[in-house]
Amino acid sequence: AGGHDVLCHVPAHVAGGPLHVADTHVGVENYGRLDSGTGLHTRLQDFIKSLRFAFEEAIKEEVDLVIFAGDAYRSCDPTPTHQR
Repeated sequence: AGGHDVLCHVPAHVAGGPLHVADTHVGVENYGRLDSGTGLHTRLQDFIKSLRFAFEEAIKEEVDLVIFAGDAYRSCDPTPTHQR
């Protein structure tokens, strides 16, 4: 998906088809650093940008269905920041 880490597939030849998103694992912050300007980890910012890209593509392609196939968070107890 053009440099985006979130697994996202919007078939270009299927107008109005499905969007499949999976395994975002928000909260995995093994790489990157804390952004002093925002107070957020740069890895979280990457996740936000990637998810925004996926859903903007879904709107642009007029998908009929979005399938989010799980593993949204790193753990079963995400922080309030990660839930937002």
